[in-house]
Amino acid sequence: MEFTQKITPDPLRREPVAPTEPPIDALGPLASVVKEVAHATQAPPALVMQSFLAATTLAVQAHADVEIDGRVFPLSENFFTIAESGERKTAVDQIASKPHHEFQQGQLAAYENKLQKYQEAKRAYYRKKKKDRHSTPPNLPRCPLILIQEPSYEGLIELLKTGWPSLGLFTDEGGRFIGGHAMRPEQRLKTMAGLSELWNGSAITRIRVGKPMSILYGRRFSCHLMVQPEVAWEFLGDKWLVSQGLLGRFLMCYPQSTIGYRVYQDIDIDRVPAVRAYYQKINDFFCKPLPYKDEKAGVLSPRLIRFDYHAHGKWVQFLNEIEVVARQDNELANARSFACKAAEHAARLAGVLTLYANPETGMIEENAVEQGIVLAKFYLKEMNRLMDYGPGQDEIDLNLAEKCLKWIKNLPSDIYPNGIFATCDLYQRGPYLIQTAAQARQYLEQLAQHGWIKRVSGTVVTHGQMRKEGWQRLVDI
Repeated sequence: MEFTQKITPDPLRREPVAPTEPPIDALGPLASVVKEVAHATQAPPALVMQSFLAATTLAVQAHADVEIDGRVFPLSENFFTIAESGERKTAVDQIASKPHHEFQQGQLAAYENKLQKYQEAKRAYYRKKKKDRHSTPPNLPRCPLILIQEPSYEGLIELLKTGWPSLGLFTDEGGRFIGGHAMRPEQRLKTMAGLSELWNGSAITRIRVGKPMSILYGRRFSCHLMVQPEVAWEFLGDKWLVSQGLLGRFLMCYPQSTIGYRVYQDIDIDRVPAVRAYYQKINDFFCKPLPYKDEKAGVLSPRLIRFDYHAHGKWVQFLNEIEVVARQDNELANARSFACKAAEHAARLAGVLTLYANPETGMIEENAVEQGIVLAKFYLKEMNRLMDYGPGQDEIDLNLAEKCLKWIKNLPSDIYPNGIFATCDLYQRGPYLIQTAAQARQYLEQLAQHGWIKRVSGTVVTHGQMRKEGWQRLVDI
């Protein structure tokens, strides 16, 4: 008697290590609102933490910088959150950025009136100029957009030049930016280098043929990209992104899903005291006059906040410890680029939490530095976990293999009876990036090695054509 045993295909990836528990208590003055919103929305706490940290950073970044031993760091930060569809990314982000949108909406209404007056003054100026060459032209009012979603790099720089000098690229559909104009192959390197400069707080130099050179000083920029896993692996697997060091400038996490374990909470989030207090604090920051050094040119001059004696010692100790982590033979070597900037991240986060708690302070205390260090260590572990699980040297190949497998799983039975298809079907009708027979064959053989499909002997017929090379989807998938 023969016994047959069901063969289980091998997974294309190994299962990821479980994510680190987010250190919500290390958020200090933000901890209570993050806990309340996580409870009300039933979204992953780490996702909520990301949204509120990012939104707070955007609100405070224009008002202060951190100075350590003569070196000045902006409070700006980049956040990258990986979450499946249905994890309530949009709902959480809407709560965290509600005061930002309300402020922007009010400013845009006033901007329309200012723009109308500007046009009238401009016409009057040209009439007067005919008689008086020394007349002064009116100043174009600055566009008060503070939240943008998928700009080109040129569009972003133009907005920083003519609009609000402190911007945030915030989107709960980060794939639109990653797959958009700014990240096309011919634009990607420029965008990556530009985002790195913005995180550093560097002056932005613009040189264009036929136009005068311009240098933008005193701008601030943060971003929060919320993406689904498939998009994330493509982003993290970009060799240019790794080599340019941009990954080390992002605070990343991939929270444990709460889907299937959520229970509806009958809570009006806008009535929760911690949320109302958060709204008021963020609104107060936006209502504060911007610290301009040159308002006409849009140059900010944020005041400097410094570590006290004990905070400075704690930070230096962490800086020296993290240097060991940056060694290539360390177990956290996958996050080396982040480790090299972990101390700076800790300083920035400590500054954000300090300023949120006390907008007028000029000193960062030891407790805030300890909180920043705890958060930086969390992000270090998450970065290492994601780089270990997701991208590798050939990550783009693995991404395409998964896309091919998804296409094969969804083959319509009326067109491909018994799941039989030809090699040419894959590169003619499958994922767009599969363009040639050689490419298609490479991925099909990879899937066959893992037990997802098998080669068919002889010819096959698909779409009314006889093909010499065929494959069959295994019934088990």
